[in-house]
Amino acid sequence: MADQFNIRYKASVIPVEELEASDTNLKKSVIHSLIDKSFSGGADKNYGTTGNKVVHYDFNLNTIFQSLTSYHAEFPDNSTFLFITINSTSTGSTPDCSISFDTGSSTLVKLEGVGDFCLLPLNDISCASIQMKTTEAASTKVSVVSSDSSSGGGG
Repeated sequence: MADQFNIRYKASVIPVEELEASDTNLKKSVIHSLIDKSFSGGADKNYGTTGNKVVHYDFNLNTIFQSLTSYHAEFPDNSTFLFITINSTSTGSTPDCSISFDTGSSTLVKLEGVGDFCLLPLNDISCASIQMKTTEAASTKVSVVSSDSSSGGGG
């Protein structure tokens, strides 16, 4: 049995610009010349000694906003960490995932394409108020990792 359970996360951003050769046959991507650097960060969040304080579920999205707890009843009441990624689509079109934190009134996060993701350290947000949908009926599959805020979630 594990002594403690953590979520270890990292992300990086590389602002890029594309340069095209004068004959237009060759293009090269380089770090954006006005910014001239990349950015990254990460952390470990400790969720105590109980393994069920961190949960993971895969499911297909619906075309109307539904809460995390509607998609899967075992999501915790509140969350201090949320990771969502688009896994696949059963159609040939680009999958999407709209995410709302106000029960579907507005879309604050919009994912597009397989592999797109969001990673959010949260401040004890109700999983019932985190809502998601897609424009592709039952064809967009996502993975969600969430934490139970009752476990502390300190960084």
